[in-house]
Amino acid sequence: MTKHKLKHSIHMETEYNCGKPIILKFELQNQSDSDCGLLIYDNPLEGEALNFIEIRRKDCIIPYDGRLVKRAEPTKDSYRIIPAGKTIVEKLDLSTSFAIHEPGIYTVTLYTKFLDVISPVNGEIKLPTNKEFQMLTLDPLTTEFKLLSHIKPRPTSGEKARKWERELLQQKNTTLIDRNKSSVITINPKVNQPVPQGIDPDIMKVIEADANARAWISATLLELSEWSQENKNELYVELFGAYSPDNYKVIQDHFNKIKEVLEGIHYYVKPGADCKPDYFAYTYFNSKVVYLCPQFDAAPATGIDSKFGVLIHEWSHAAAQIKDNRYGLNNAKQLAISNPAEAILNADNHEYFVEILADNMLTAPIVWPDGKKAYFFCAGKYYQYDIKKDKVDSGYPLPIEHNWPGLWTDRIDAAVVWPNNKAYFFRDSEYMRYDIASKKVDPGYPLPIEHNWHGLGTDRIDAAVVLTNEVALFFKDYTYMRYDIKMDKVDPPNPFSIINNFPGSWSHSINGMVIWPTNKKAYMFKGWKYLRYDLNKTEVDSGYPLFIKNNWPGLPGYIS
Repeated sequence: MTKHKLKHSIHMETEYNCGKPIILKFELQNQSDSDCGLLIYDNPLEGEALNFIEIRRKDCIIPYDGRLVKRAEPTKDSYRIIPAGKTIVEKLDLSTSFAIHEPGIYTVTLYTKFLDVISPVNGEIKLPTNKEFQMLTLDPLTTEFKLLSHIKPRPTSGEKARKWERELLQQKNTTLIDRNKSSVITINPKVNQPVPQGIDPDIMKVIEADANARAWISATLLELSEWSQENKNELYVELFGAYSPDNYKVIQDHFNKIKEVLEGIHYYVKPGADCKPDYFAYTYFNSKVVYLCPQFDAAPATGIDSKFGVLIHEWSHAAAQIKDNRYGLNNAKQLAISNPAEAILNADNHEYFVEILADNMLTAPIVWPDGKKAYFFCAGKYYQYDIKKDKVDSGYPLPIEHNWPGLWTDRIDAAVVWPNNKAYFFRDSEYMRYDIASKKVDPGYPLPIEHNWHGLGTDRIDAAVVLTNEVALFFKDYTYMRYDIKMDKVDPPNPFSIINNFPGSWSHSINGMVIWPTNKKAYMFKGWKYLRYDLNKTEVDSGYPLFIKNNWPGLPGYIS
């Protein structure tokens, strides 16, 4: 890497009037003999006072109150070339991001960090193939100014956003779509109502991404609460570094705050008024609104930098006051190794933790009627398992899309094969009927569980299994229900306690259950583990639970 020598300075007026712009002038000189390409993310080269400035009045820090952004992978346009020997100047209005309202002396400290530095080739930026950034940090610079009393203070961008948000809340809008403002999507998970017919597909994708974020945050918290904290967990170490009890509690607290927001009334604005080409989305601290940008539409439904992951990233800002220290998966993993204290405060680390967990958590296991194949779903993909060979078939996983016509393509909660040669798939409050012979979803689906599965309720199903041609079991949280297949309704009295009726098994929230055709044993899956249950003896076989990854060749998972 070429050694670049940069000299920077800042300048401000000695006094400013309250209510007027408060301008900081940033100068950067390239004292190298060669041109320098600098990534403009989160530094003065963006021309906006983002969260790289600290402002104090006496001993009090003025909180940052500007935008918090989820960005796409850098392109050539994300860099600015500073020619050798040249100086550039940027002017930043501090009043847009900091509530500088009280008269007095203010101390401003600028922390300039370039997340990537590239040497241009023939005047052009050539992006690295490994996507690992070469970071450059400049020395902090400090200056002072005096704020004079004058007209009323200027509101920050965060204050403006929250004022608009309060107006939304005063409307007491509990509908899914705000008809008066078509760009505002109002989510109220406590109101179980159908999605309006003819809804814009792009709006529908936001609603689905929000539901996925809510589902996978709950799964994440469940996993964190049940991992053995004395041992290293592969996924935790990968994204948050070496285990420590204090850091572990901080991460749990962050995800609990995100869950709290997602389970209450919250909003999405599409598109946000201040989007830039490389933005997925942005929000503000303590906000109930996330503003979606064009990169969100281009994101996949699941996987890395997915739609639901973008939402988790932004809610980590709004709900848990998480910052952006690094961008990108490789850089997030490197941060976990080099500086766990920063990793647990970095939004991308939180996002990727949940996305990878979702991508490796088996849900909806199902055995096909011929007893030759089983299927396991993970977020937007699935695995085909050869029961006789006891391993995943080559070429898997594959995407659900295009391989299961008509089925949801991003998340399946539960699945079961019915004696009528149909398979039923469940997600949230809906289900689909899949015709095994024609290999596609029957017309007219999805339908609500309520009114179509008598007695099952209106909400999510965790797992389902057919015990005999007459009885099926449906699991949810700590309980399960017996379903009379012939009578097509729940067989009272219900529900039953899982732990009391499946002694030795998990007490709640299993991810799936199947009856294996070769030994007629029940296999129950939860997180990274599974157990084998002897239905005749009504007990868990000795030595279980075990890790899926070590005992089901080809299936994913982590070791905790």
